[in-house]
Amino acid sequence: MNEKILKANLYLLFCVAFLPQHIFLPSIISTAKYFETNYSTMQFAISAFMAGGAILQIILGPLSDRFGRRPILLISLFGFILVTVGCILSSEAYYFLFFRTLQALSISGLVIGRAIVADTESPSAIFKIMANLAILMAFITMGGPILGEFIDTRYGWQISFYFLLILGSVLFIINLVALPETNTTKINGFWDQIVQYRLLFRLRLFWVYVLSGNLATASFFSLLVAIPYCIQKIFFFEAFWIGLVISIIVSGFVLGNLFSSKFSKLMAEFLWLLLGYFFLLLSITSSYLLYKTVPSYPLAMFFPFFFVGIGNGFIWPISITGAVTINPYLRGSASGLHGASMYMIGSIFSSILAIWISQTNSIWPIYFVLTLSTILGLLVVSRFNIEKKRNQAV
Repeated sequence: MNEKILKANLYLLFCVAFLPQHIFLPSIISTAKYFETNYSTMQFAISAFMAGGAILQIILGPLSDRFGRRPILLISLFGFILVTVGCILSSEAYYFLFFRTLQALSISGLVIGRAIVADTESPSAIFKIMANLAILMAFITMGGPILGEFIDTRYGWQISFYFLLILGSVLFIINLVALPETNTTKINGFWDQIVQYRLLFRLRLFWVYVLSGNLATASFFSLLVAIPYCIQKIFFFEAFWIGLVISIIVSGFVLGNLFSSKFSKLMAEFLWLLLGYFFLLLSITSSYLLYKTVPSYPLAMFFPFFFVGIGNGFIWPISITGAVTINPYLRGSASGLHGASMYMIGSIFSSILAIWISQTNSIWPIYFVLTLSTILGLLVVSRFNIEKKRNQAV
């Protein structure tokens, strides 16, 4: 597999990792009607998929370090094909939810795909690919629900799953035929893997990379949860504004990644992380000031959150690149832990905000949660240079 085909394959693997979560969102109501159940039951298909993704990332990453990227990826893709067929053929809601949870096997495209990048690319190339991955993730976040809505309203929710089935099948065939094994530093035995895993857990710099990125991402996830409720339930604006505000934040994320990937060598990693968190603080304070000074235009408070996107765009590529390159024997494990941490921290902060904002029917929880995640992130970043020097000394 030549370099261009390998990169195209990796980006398609990243697509199959993210798309099942977002393409299904517009089909919650139609699937609830189809299976004659309520909305809250079918909404569990989203949280179950995320929980399954978090758990599977912790499992699949270490397995790819032990047995290789290729076999674990192929088994996962084949499993994804089978459970997608199960979703299509389900006759009861609970069968559907069972198969939908297992559909999180698609996350193998992200976990193992990132490990393959770390296996085959230089650190500077890894940074650029991770930045492109973040941009791809942003476009799927925006485009996935649009595609899902188009398919659901015209052809029915099953066609979305047929689309995923075709994508998974094509990727399985491509990787079966053409993907070489990229893990040249496989761990030889179970106990060796346990020892290496313990070393990764004890490595403070690894957790600085992971937490500095995922505490910033928590603010991003929290806003995605809070914006629809604020716009429709607190300010009573039309749903059109939800998409507009979210697209402003996502566009900031895209621009931040583009800028940081192009000019990554201008500053040290620590300064990029610090600058990213500066933009997070700027967005929070400017949003609060706008809300207080122009209360007659409440939507104005959301526009400074563009800088939340910018800040995350600066932070995220450094976070994932540093995490997956810190130990050549555990690139898959590092990728899995980073992804699982992102899901867990994001779900904790966004769940707290969702409950708090619905109970108080107020915007103030947004500022508290975003400020908390930003301060915690800055505390983590403050340890970066110390842990970097300690790691180099070892």
